[in-house]
Amino acid sequence: MTAVGVGIVGTGFVARKRAEALAQDGRGQVVAVADHVVANSQGFAQQ
Repeated sequence: MTAVGVGIVGTGFVARKRAEALAQDGRGQVVAVADHVVANSQGFAQQ
């Protein structure tokens, strides 16, 4: 099965939990991250 690409807006607690759930489930893959603070987006994307 092909994973669905998912974009996450915001990099707070809930976004991290969502990314972890997607990684464990295997049906979704985080392909984009957005936050109003660029450094937060970059840090989140590195994880």
